Amino acid sequence: MTFYKDSREPLDERNYDHSEVVETRITALTADRALVSKAFRRYAKDGTLLGEEASVYIVCKTSDAWKIRGALWQELKYFGKLY
Repeated sequence: MTFYKDSREPLDERNYDHSEVVETRITALTADRALVSKAFRRYAKDGTLLGEEASVYIVCKTSDAWKIRGALWQELKYFGKLY
């Protein structure tokens, strides 16, 4: 939760409205573990672009669902070209 709190609170100060996922990449590690890389854009309430970012999520499959076990910021330049 600290990861989300630390990233969300500064956005609220910038008049944040929503994010748009522009690309997702999944790398299977095992049958029940994967890395999910997501690149996204954040927008203000007036529609202006606040910025582009990327994150990597470590996910594990439980008996009923996939769950996030960790999250890391990723430098967008290492994500690859966004369209």
